[in-house]
Amino acid sequence: MITIKIETNWRISTPEVELTGPLLFRLLEAVQSSGSLAQAARSLRFSYRHIWGLLGKWEEAVGRPLVRLERGRGAKLTEFGEKLMWAEQMARARLDSQIEALQQELQTELSAELARGISNLVMHASHDLALPHLKDLLQNKHDIRLQLEFHGSLESLDGLAQGRCDLAGFHLPEGGLETDFFFHRRAFKLRDYTLIRCATRTQGLMVARGNPKGIHGLPDLTRREIKLINRQPGSGTRVELDQLLREARIEVASIAGYDTFEFTHLAVAATVASGMCDVGFGIEAAAAQYRLGFIPLVRERYYLACRNEAAGGKPVKSLITVLKSPEFEALVRGLAGYDWTGVGDQMNAEGVLGTRTASGGRVVLQPEAKPTRTR
Repeated sequence: MITIKIETNWRISTPEVELTGPLLFRLLEAVQSSGSLAQAARSLRFSYRHIWGLLGKWEEAVGRPLVRLERGRGAKLTEFGEKLMWAEQMARARLDSQIEALQQELQTELSAELARGISNLVMHASHDLALPHLKDLLQNKHDIRLQLEFHGSLESLDGLAQGRCDLAGFHLPEGGLETDFFFHRRAFKLRDYTLIRCATRTQGLMVARGNPKGIHGLPDLTRREIKLINRQPGSGTRVELDQLLREARIEVASIAGYDTFEFTHLAVAATVASGMCDVGFGIEAAAAQYRLGFIPLVRERYYLACRNEAAGGKPVKSLITVLKSPEFEALVRGLAGYDWTGVGDQMNAEGVLGTRTASGGRVVLQPEAKPTRTR
């Protein structure tokens, strides 16, 4: 199998000098984490003198200090150093999912002949931090290649109904919050599909560390000085936020930044961490990765949907085995805001999602039925 790895690189230049970025950003992250330039140098496996010299060149190139050394208090990033580091993390959060999708597409095209006889699974899924761990485990343990592409929940379900993928990842809120985004998908007939339980996640408001703007709930989004970063239209997260705003009787027109959006939870978290916006709505795990404050608002269930006939096939059964494996548990154990109870259980889609209310065809997520037996 051909493996393709596309990597990005920063180049920072002035008329006098051009510097490449990877070591610079690793150093900034190490200083922020350790609070010591000497310890940062050791973690990067360079001498203190070497790192000190490089830091001086980088600071000369950008025209301002990046690290502040204080006698007896170690080292910390300057305000510009923090901004530069967050800019790199923002770029990485925004581009990673697109680069991953492109790598998968190119590998699929170029490996077609080499991959004869190897089972493949195509998954379109709402953005989640745990799903990428499935790919290597499926390949290494079951010789199954997973092509994972992140799309909004709506687009993922449409892809499954129209035959563009084998599995669709989507999420729905718990706690009686009505949802109407699922059942207007006319091509999606519940009786034809099986759901695989993935996880229960926590969604809420991501705010800067220490919550300097004093944001405590949805009403604070209407304050003039508060700017929101949203998720893209069609994403399950955006739908959930809209539902919460409707229940709270908050008009979206009163929220600065409502129409600005990113395509992943990590990109939203990076935007808040950079200071470009004050608050975002997303999963707790993304907030934790960027050391942000988090205000929980709703619990949601994340499912993988597949056609009934695919549920008993080797690729899907192998995926379920991986979901239930100790190796997968070890990889995702540290994700904040996740509950893995029942992961890998199969259930009938109509039994879980088939109850409509009398108002506009909306549904309320039902208690999960007894899992169906794995074929």
